[in-house]
Amino acid sequence: MSSNSYIRDHRYCYCGERPVIRTSWTSDNLGCRFRSCIEYEGEENPGCNFFSWVDPPMCRRSTEIIPGLLRKSNVLRAENEELREENIRLVECKKKLELEMSDWQRELKSAEMIPGLLKREENIRLVECKKKLELEISDWQRELKSAKKAKFWLLMGVVTLFLYMFLKN
Repeated sequence: MSSNSYIRDHRYCYCGERPVIRTSWTSDNLGCRFRSCIEYEGEENPGCNFFSWVDPPMCRRSTEIIPGLLRKSNVLRAENEELREENIRLVECKKKLELEMSDWQRELKSAEMIPGLLKREENIRLVECKKKLELEISDWQRELKSAKKAKFWLLMGVVTLFLYMFLKN
């Protein structure tokens, strides 16, 4: 494909169909848009062989920088997905711990309402379990807040990278 083929504006490809705009993901033309036959599926099936560039050629610096930005963006996207899954897991654990704590609280209240029903040692054990569950819940809440903050900053990083990438050109 010649580099000056982007100048032509084709309304129809050689087979009479409207061409579609696609994006190149090759290292030489990474991110550049081009028009091709609607039947085009790559070199193995080029359709009617119609091709023209939509975007002008990129400068050398852009072709060097964009692949790195895309790799960073993909890494951030994967980390964001991992954090999202961790966030879901933490929320589920928090709900489970809250249910356990409410069960313990009910048991403790019923023991407090009927003095002498439980031995003093069992009351102490229930109080200790309640404190332990409250500590676990507060730990999970801290982890959840931390995961939310990390997710926010990852998203900000992705947005910043994309803004940099598009505003640079």
